[in-house]
Amino acid sequence: MFPKGVNSRTESIQHRIDNAGITRKISHNQVRAIRFIFPGTHEDMQHIQDENHLDEWCRDNLEWLGKEVGKENIVSAVLHMDEKTPMI
Repeated sequence: MFPKGVNSRTESIQHRIDNAGITRKISHNQVRAIRFIFPGTHEDMQHIQDENHLDEWCRDNLEWLGKEVGKENIVSAVLHMDEKTPMI
C-alpha cells in the first residue's frame, strides 16, 4: 500500500526521497531506486505453492530485504503470479 496521496510506484519513490531526510541535492541523473527480483526455480516454487507456504515465502523475502535496505526504504513489493513461476 502506498502512502496517503501516493498513487504509483514512481510517486512512491519520489515520496520516499522527499521524506528520507536527505540534505544534499539529488541530481537528475542519479539512481533513485534499485529493483530487487526474488525468483525461485520452477520446481521449488511449485513445492512452496503445493505446501501452501507462498505467503511465508513472501514474508521471509520481504523481511530479509527490510533488514538489508531498511523497511522504510521498501516502496513497493509485488508478487507476480502471471508467469509460469511466481516471483516478487
